[in-house]
Amino acid sequence: MKSYFIKKSKALAHNRKRQLYGKLVQDAQVQAEKLQSRIGEVDELLKEVDNCLVVLETETTKLGEFELDSNDPVTEWEIKVRDSERVLGNLRAHDEELQR
Repeated sequence: MKSYFIKKSKALAHNRKRQLYGKLVQDAQVQAEKLQSRIGEVDELLKEVDNCLVVLETETTKLGEFELDSNDPVTEWEIKVRDSERVLGNLRAHDEELQR
């Protein structure tokens, strides 16, 4: 009689463990999928940032080579710098939003 209860107890414990580990594996798969999705979003954002940096570097090089008009030498450059900073700020804000 005692061995019957021991076997029954072991069988119940085994079934509970199997259910628990199955749920853990399923949760881990869901988390892995979410992580892969998140990595894809961040990769796209990094590509956008890289493109903006390339454009910013190109504009900076052009400004360095460009002879500014003597009447308004700084204003045009300041406007371009402000626009580039605004774009960079928007991208940083978007990056922070994705990191949350």
